[in-house]
Amino acid sequence: MVLWAFDIVKGHCEQFVYGGCDGTDNKYRTKELCEQNCNRPQNSTVPNLEEAMVYAAGADFEEYCKPKADPGPCDAYMPRWAFNVTTGQCEKFIYGGCGGNKNNYKTIQKCEVTCLRRRRPSNPVCYQPKVKGPCRAHIPRYFYNQTTKYCEQFVYGGCKGNQNNFETIESCLKTCTAGDFEEYCRPKADRGPCLAYIPRWAFNVTTGQCEQFIYGGCRGNKNNYRTMQECEVTCLRVRGPSNPVCYQPKVKGPCRAHIPRYFYNQTTKYCEQFVYGGCKGNQNNFETIESCLKTCRPSNPVCYQPKVKGPCRAHIPRYFYNQTTKYCEQFVYGGCKGNQNNFETIESCLTTC
Repeated sequence: MVLWAFDIVKGHCEQFVYGGCDGTDNKYRTKELCEQNCNRPQNSTVPNLEEAMVYAAGADFEEYCKPKADPGPCDAYMPRWAFNVTTGQCEKFIYGGCGGNKNNYKTIQKCEVTCLRRRRPSNPVCYQPKVKGPCRAHIPRYFYNQTTKYCEQFVYGGCKGNQNNFETIESCLKTCTAGDFEEYCRPKADRGPCLAYIPRWAFNVTTGQCEQFIYGGCRGNKNNYRTMQECEVTCLRVRGPSNPVCYQPKVKGPCRAHIPRYFYNQTTKYCEQFVYGGCKGNQNNFETIESCLKTCRPSNPVCYQPKVKGPCRAHIPRYFYNQTTKYCEQFVYGGCKGNQNNFETIESCLTTC
């Protein structure tokens, strides 16, 4: 059965094939009935373009922004816009008229609203490079990393640094990411005035978790994500170790012994084995992987979530990180409405927590 529905992203009524059961009330026998009920009057609550693209479409970055511009196999000449993940900008390309992918927008505005969600920091301090300086002190400090879009710890030598150098992670976050968090993560989940039933995710600052809620389809706020993953990427960042020992480089030393030791690798975020020569090393040198992990493992917010069986009645063996015992333990998962402190194997739990 061919019916009509209002597309709030495109702003007009379009035909679709209705299977005959379930569905929503957004279905009309004629285009005229659809337009009569849904065309946006002045001061209505139907979302504007930005709200529609960000909230109703809920653009999944991997699907709508990450693929390269694809003209497709056809030979039409249709100017379109696509987001370029390398340049971080929406760029024009020629679309052939068929095929292609979802990174394909009729206007630069639609592209930017969909793919440029997070603002760059306004403070120029945040774009200065990390500078250790020539002095030889070992002072733990924080800097804003443009690549990861987060504040990270580094070792400051004590002189000739720059302003992208903060004594605490809080002062760094306040200077360089506060606007993002305040706008995209702190507001309470807001259903909005419309009556659609769209499952979405929002960050809850009280629980420190991304939680599902029902979005009405318009208005609301920017703490509104299509997937839990998108919410977590924006609002849940894994902090590095607080102990400055963990940021010291791997040092074999000049002696020629062959002693297996462990060090914390800042790149892989894990403790790895190396061969220690036996003298003139540093403190990032542990006899066992357990002592290294205990000292340097980053505190992942996932690991502090409680064990949640969930309301469903399946009997699925899973693992969670127990804050009390400081170890990963098995539990029975019901199969639904759990949280991220839920791992299929003890190995994946140990690697994360």
